[in-house]
Amino acid sequence: MKSIIQDIKKNPVPYLLLLVIILFGLYLRAYHANYPVIGYHNWKETHYLTEARNFAREGFFKHGFFVPENDYPVLGGDPSGAHADTFPTISILVAIAFKIFGMNLAVARSIGILFGLGSIFAMYLLTKELFGRDDIALVSATLTAINPLLVFFSHNVQLINPALFFMLVGTYFYLKWSKSNEKIDITYAAIFIALAGLTKYTFLIILVPILLTMKKEQIKDMFNIKKYWVSYLFLSLIPIWFIYNLSVGARTGKYTTTLSSIGIKPMFKVAWWSAMKNFTIDNYTTLGILFALIGLLAIIYFNKKKEAFAERFILSYALGAFLFIILLSDKVGGHSYHQYPIAPLFIILISYSFLVIGDTLSEMLTLNVEKKDKDKNKKLINFVIILILLVLIYRFGSIQSIHRQFDTQFPGLDIAGTYINQHSSPNERLIFSGGQSFGVLWYADRKGYYDINSVEDIKKAESLGSDWIFVYLWGLNDVGTKKWDYISKNYHLVQVGFMRTQKGDQLVYLLLKKGGTFNINQLQSIIQNKPVQSKEYERTNGKYKFYYVDV
Repeated sequence: MKSIIQDIKKNPVPYLLLLVIILFGLYLRAYHANYPVIGYHNWKETHYLTEARNFAREGFFKHGFFVPENDYPVLGGDPSGAHADTFPTISILVAIAFKIFGMNLAVARSIGILFGLGSIFAMYLLTKELFGRDDIALVSATLTAINPLLVFFSHNVQLINPALFFMLVGTYFYLKWSKSNEKIDITYAAIFIALAGLTKYTFLIILVPILLTMKKEQIKDMFNIKKYWVSYLFLSLIPIWFIYNLSVGARTGKYTTTLSSIGIKPMFKVAWWSAMKNFTIDNYTTLGILFALIGLLAIIYFNKKKEAFAERFILSYALGAFLFIILLSDKVGGHSYHQYPIAPLFIILISYSFLVIGDTLSEMLTLNVEKKDKDKNKKLINFVIILILLVLIYRFGSIQSIHRQFDTQFPGLDIAGTYINQHSSPNERLIFSGGQSFGVLWYADRKGYYDINSVEDIKKAESLGSDWIFVYLWGLNDVGTKKWDYISKNYHLVQVGFMRTQKGDQLVYLLLKKGGTFNINQLQSIIQNKPVQSKEYERTNGKYKFYYVDV
């Protein structure tokens, strides 16, 4: 920290520019900070929000040492929702914030946003330490600030945000140690990388470039356990937590670990390649991927020099990313946010391509300039070229992808959830459609079961206190099945939600309560003459209305 303060005093201009970049990053991330939990990937946000709420209400040790409890227990597992997981860093921090400021969504999301802003600063320090240049460091900070993946998901309450910050800070201290050999630097590196790994195991991917770029004498010195005992102590917390959670998993129900996800089978499916293509384009934009490839080719070329530590580090990181995608293909093919641990690699590659393009063009354009003015002109031309490239990648990719993710919404979850909360007792539970309908649990403040595939599953959920069924869009596919026949004969309709389109009213969800009967073919007559209510939601292109009827 002392060296950073000294650097700011010596050369404040880059840090003033960095402050502007961070403020712009805040502007992008603060959008919809208090918006309902109905957005893209709301199920994962609900996971950590309900963990935080339960921690805030019931303490951190109800089920053991920081064992989290979410609101969607496995049907055959612990009915409280207690489960084994990586260390619940974000849930703990949000729970503390809830205790201080109250249970507000803006409060919860501000934690992830702060980690996201911290990651912008950390990327600046890391890249500057790697290349020794302010320009590429500012470019990487800007790309971190506008990256669609990091903008949207740092807005969501998820573990990946503190994990990324810890990983970047740990890597920064490793890069400092690679030059200084100071014990304090490698100690900080170990502490922050341990925090990253505890929070999310997949972020340990950064150990690949770290181990592959250590000098022989540094590796030999690291075997001195007595000298580096603090580093080893923190790193040992990762296997300790993992082993502890095996016992928690055995007690609370099924425990799925990262190790159980290892395998390459998904890569042999066309659907996997299609998903990966869409995720990658959404995360980095088509233009960004093109520049990343240019950066990778340039790094391979410049890595011919033996002293090119930065290039060797990035190529080692690329090797780690390649292994990461292959071995964890099931995870990375499942959702875009699983690319979080390798997002810094893409950002560095794009930044490197900008550096090479800027340096090359500025050199060409100042060939005939007198030596005394050459350096000044090169810097100015380089700045203009890089600024143009940043505007291009933001204007023709990033902003569209950011808007697309914020505009993916599942309206009505808050309406149905609030209805359940107001018309049920705390011990009542619900069955819901899973998928992207988990947000209903945050508003219902009740435990819920999903992945209910049979009449037997419904009866089991009922025996555990489930009196409600929330059927969202894709859940309507059950109409005509034995499961739906059971629901029709044992539940009655209490609320219906729909959208009004040019083609007529489109049914979005049904909320049913145990007791009575319901015939979906008579839906129109059931809600006829009932008052239609509405709620206004917002997308980046304007507001829209959602309609519902309390039967």
